[in-house]
Amino acid sequence: MDSKTYEVGGKSFRVSVLRTPPPTSCCPARQADGRMVTVAKEDGADQVLLFVIDILREEATLLVPNDLVRQVAENFACVGRCGSGRTARRL
Repeated sequence: MDSKTYEVGGKSFRVSVLRTPPPTSCCPARQADGRMVTVAKEDGADQVLLFVIDILREEATLLVPNDLVRQVAENFACVGRCGSGRTARRL
């Protein structure tokens, strides 16, 4: 998993990318939600933006655990289908 931390609008975001062949086997949505909160606290970040990349289908899914992450995604035009197989999914 690749991760970097950024500050935007006074909030700290950890942006993580997980690359895997079948995303459903490694990252059930409800388990990811709880883990994202833990990781954010451990890293001193306010939020985690987790992108799960299906390397076989060449698709990226952003897990959206709350309204703040949804707002960030909307500002970057990543909610719903936005070309190249990129989707956002609400947990």
